[in-house]
Amino acid sequence: MALAPEEAILLKDGQEVVVAVSDVALDDIVIVKAGGKVPVDGAIISGEVQLNEAMMTGESVPKEKTTGEAVFSGTIVDEGYIKVQAKKSEKTPPLTKLSNWWKKPKVKSRKQKSFSIVLVSITHQGSSY
Repeated sequence: MALAPEEAILLKDGQEVVVAVSDVALDDIVIVKAGGKVPVDGAIISGEVQLNEAMMTGESVPKEKTTGEAVFSGTIVDEGYIKVQAKKSEKTPPLTKLSNWWKKPKVKSRKQKSFSIVLVSITHQGSSY
């Protein structure tokens, strides 16, 4: 399952044009309709929506968002229609970065390893293994 859409509806010269999300530039205007995913981080410049931000916040109840409020790539429009001005132009959306970070093996620092050993030894002192 993709975290963010691969395509965006760009408003160009008054026309709706479907483009790759990687082609959306800073300050471009994108349109997001009911059922669609927000393709880029940005600010709503018109419209209002019920926005499902569960992937970002864990909150299961959609939030009402309107002009002037921030929206984030990968969140889902449950109801409504918005025009969003792109505030970040990047090849890798934040949710993809977060997902990639979780998939990477973590290298623990010496302090983290020491803390883990102490924590494990304290935890197991009272147990009867």
